[in-house]
Amino acid sequence: MEPIKQRALLPAPPSSCQQHPEHPLDLFCVTCDAKICAECLTGSPTHRRHMIDSLRVIQDESTQRMESVAGTFRALALANDENSRMLQSVRSFESDLLGQIGRLVLNAQEYVAGIHQKVAQQEVGWKSYLEKHAAEMVPGGLVEGCCGPPSLAVVKKEDCPKEKQRPIIPVIDMRQSAVNLKSDALCNVVISYEYGITWNMQFTPQQDSHCELTISCRTAEECPQFEGNFQLRLDVIRPEDQSVFTIRKSLKGLTMRRFFVIPTPTMIDTTELENKGFLTKEGKMTVRVGIGPEDAQTERHCLLTEQKLLQQRIDALQDQLKRSNFTIGTLSIADYFAETDGQFHSKPVLTPNGSRWTLRLKLNQGGNNSNRTHVGVQIVKCGPNSTKHEFFVELVHGTRAGISLRLAGSGLVDAVEEPRFIEKKRLEEEFLVDGKRLEMGFGVREWVED
Repeated sequence: MEPIKQRALLPAPPSSCQQHPEHPLDLFCVTCDAKICAECLTGSPTHRRHMIDSLRVIQDESTQRMESVAGTFRALALANDENSRMLQSVRSFESDLLGQIGRLVLNAQEYVAGIHQKVAQQEVGWKSYLEKHAAEMVPGGLVEGCCGPPSLAVVKKEDCPKEKQRPIIPVIDMRQSAVNLKSDALCNVVISYEYGITWNMQFTPQQDSHCELTISCRTAEECPQFEGNFQLRLDVIRPEDQSVFTIRKSLKGLTMRRFFVIPTPTMIDTTELENKGFLTKEGKMTVRVGIGPEDAQTERHCLLTEQKLLQQRIDALQDQLKRSNFTIGTLSIADYFAETDGQFHSKPVLTPNGSRWTLRLKLNQGGNNSNRTHVGVQIVKCGPNSTKHEFFVELVHGTRAGISLRLAGSGLVDAVEEPRFIEKKRLEEEFLVDGKRLEMGFGVREWVED
């Protein structure tokens, strides 16, 4: 295809007038729609009262209009290429998110299957345990010389003596690390990352040839609090023959929360370890350390917590996938306390359809209740609003990642104000960035129904 620029009209020399061959046709009578010469204009009474224009001026104006149209076409072509790249990027992003969601769903299914398998194994283990000890609890015991097997009386777990009730301890995964007790840096060893819980052990040398072991725990912010029993196992490995010096500690009644340190540290004798070859003179030793649930109930709480965290990650990815179809904008109030009341507008955002949308915020910190703030939001289209759209408005959290206040609407044609009340104390403590800035994010997606 030949570009528009190459098809532009080239300036042609003016032709001669048929009535006055010595004069060129360089004028145009707009009324008669005909080319004329200067002699035709002055000598003929017909054209004197008509609208006359120069052919050169007309040609220049036509050329300028064609160049303007060509420039518009070129800009549209560039915009089309940019939209194609953006569309390809969105499709690639959507494909990657779908792949991540698929993998997370598969992992969740594997976790659930593992939970069911462990529960089934525990049921079999308890049944075997009860059958084993039921025979020992039959009144009178076994009759000497009796050839037949004793009759088993099925008893409940609560009927067994406490010293005979041994919980089924889950397997503890061990992690191997190298420790240098004479290093200037803190000897901190990561024990485990399971169940959304991070366990750490810190080795602190003491002046009396002992080493203090301090255990700390950090859970994910979304983890609910629960109480459980855990068991710590520390194996110090002797390099010569790979024999181990084992330390076990039972941690009873721990309430899992965001971050805490086990209040009762453990002391180990470094002199004994050095004499037995587990600790070198340079203060180096190799350890395997692990921590895990001590009973089935605690493991169940841990597995349910991990499953909940995994589901939250899946929900977050699905929400991120949905957000990729929206045009995103922001509205920021620099000083919330200085703007007690008023109406605010965000910068307009441009959707792929060429529409411009803005967020209108009405803020009233007094109203009928002095302890709460009235927040009214409205998604407004700059121009005729003839398409259906959906939107969301988020109050951005100031102290941590995540959104706690969210408004949404779908299938709307006209702008609708969505009022929401929020406690001032919560707004000031949680949502103000740097103690005074209030930020809101919004998105809009429009469509035309067939």
